Amino acid sequence: MKGYSSCPACHAGYYADKPGSQSCQLCAHGYYTGNETGTVSCKQCPKGNYCPYPGFDPFPCPPKSVCPAGSVAAIRCTNVVQSANINTQECNYTAWFYIFTIVLSFCGIVLIGWLSFVFVNKIKNSQRVKQFFTARRDRLSARELDPLDIRTVIIDPSSDRPVYGGL
Repeated sequence: MKGYSSCPACHAGYYADKPGSQSCQLCAHGYYTGNETGTVSCKQCPKGNYCPYPGFDPFPCPPKSVCPAGSVAAIRCTNVVQSANINTQECNYTAWFYIFTIVLSFCGIVLIGWLSFVFVNKIKNSQRVKQFFTARRDRLSARELDPLDIRTVIIDPSSDRPVYGGL
């Protein structure tokens, strides 16, 4: 190995991390040695490439995909709302994402408003609701006012303001 004279030569994709080590370690995911043998460390897969096999050199990232540093596989930016940014190696949202988001939000708001309108009108026009409020109004108008009842509201004729009886 390079740097250590008494270690066995490790195969491509493996490394010996300590002087005098008699065993070789497999490179971690996203790291590689390439075709080199006898190495003492693995290299991280560079940005814009992916490294599925530690014993091979990195593969270039395919079109419409991103490969951040340390990638084992390419990440596809496949749908309409994403695009691959080769500078940052990230899938970015396109204008279509924002258009879809705004249109769907608007449709949701319109639907909720329409359903609320239909529901309220259905309740307002319900015969049972009309009967309830008519009966309540009739009971209140037929009730005699008791000046000692703390719930009684008396209208002061001089000011047209309600005066609460009782406490």
